[in-house]
Amino acid sequence: AQLFIKTVLIDCDLRKPTLTWLFDAKEKPGMSDLLEKGLPLEEVILPTQLENLNFIPAGTCLDNAADLLGRGGRLQSILAGLAENDYCAIIDSPPLSACRDALLICSNADAALMVASAKQWLGEPEIQFKQIMDDNKIQLLGVILNGVGANEQYGPGGYGYGGGYGYGYGY
Repeated sequence: AQLFIKTVLIDCDLRKPTLTWLFDAKEKPGMSDLLEKGLPLEEVILPTQLENLNFIPAGTCLDNAADLLGRGGRLQSILAGLAENDYCAIIDSPPLSACRDALLICSNADAALMVASAKQWLGEPEIQFKQIMDDNKIQLLGVILNGVGANEQYGPGGYGYGGGYGYGYGY
């Protein structure tokens, strides 16, 4: 959005919609309403305080999120509609470790980014998630480390601004 690209952030975590809470859009129609009721995009896209950044809340929380996301190509149709309206869509999904919703979402997206906690990084599960994405032909663009403090170091090479600045040893 800061590069003057028309962007829409989508809360597609239909079970625990953190972004919807953050944007104070709990009572607004959103992605679940698009998927279930077929509402027009214009009715769920909300402007934000940032120019070129819009938001689609999760909508009504549902127990059948996976069924709804996988139903009849509807998600693919919604994303195609956003692309036709020149939106760059950024989709927040539930964790891959929590449910299969993330796979359903990623399989309809052009590419994915894995977000991992620097403090909870174990290595083996993240490698397994990468393999699952490969097996499902999901293009992984990279990994975002969440929760990295400016004065903290991670791994033997470190990555931080406190004691040293480096990119570790190839991880």
